[in-house]
Amino acid sequence: MTYPTTAAESVALVDVLDPAAVAAATTNGGAIQFGASSGAFASQAIAILIVGACNGTVDFKLEQATDTTFGTKKDITGKAITQLTASDDNEQAIINLDSSELDTANGYDTWRWVATTAGDTNVLSAVVLATDASYGPSSDYNVATVATGSFIK
Repeated sequence: MTYPTTAAESVALVDVLDPAAVAAATTNGGAIQFGASSGAFASQAIAILIVGACNGTVDFKLEQATDTTFGTKKDITGKAITQLTASDDNEQAIINLDSSELDTANGYDTWRWVATTAGDTNVLSAVVLATDASYGPSSDYNVATVATGSFIK
């Protein structure tokens, strides 16, 4: 069978931050592996930040690491948004990432999103969608929180 056969099979929901009121803090997404050495299934992704009430400032970027603990990490060049401010209620930000943008030559094959908030509490949500699966439909790699029976092909 050739994949994807549907739009839903062409992407995987690989990380999510459910809507939350976030005080001044840094919130990190989950570790996502992309490098060939990690056995990763996908080579492209989009990280999406959804801001409800923006009462302070919100920064959103992608960073890469040499392993899933992020002990050795650095920002991914060109993968940060312009800071959102209190006038940016109900806005979204999207950052595209291709695996070729990671510094895999130096062992950086894992990445995550990072949201940093300051000032008053901000209401945020984030999702990461990955695509270009190497093995079957991307949707096979959805996070476990995708409700059983809610994925309709």
